[in-house]
Amino acid sequence: MFAIDTNVLIRYLVNDDAAQGARARALIDRENVWVSKTVVLESAWVLEAVYH
Repeated sequence: MFAIDTNVLIRYLVNDDAAQGARARALIDRENVWVSKTVVLESAWVLEAVYH
């Protein structure tokens, strides 16, 4: 199991950078990942602040 950080989760959700998005998608789709509460909260903040 891999722990992922905010950057990986954001790239997976938004895919604003094709290369990074593809790597994030490959990791998350292929492996079991763990997302901490902090990463969820940071991701919500980034999505609201930047992509709203």
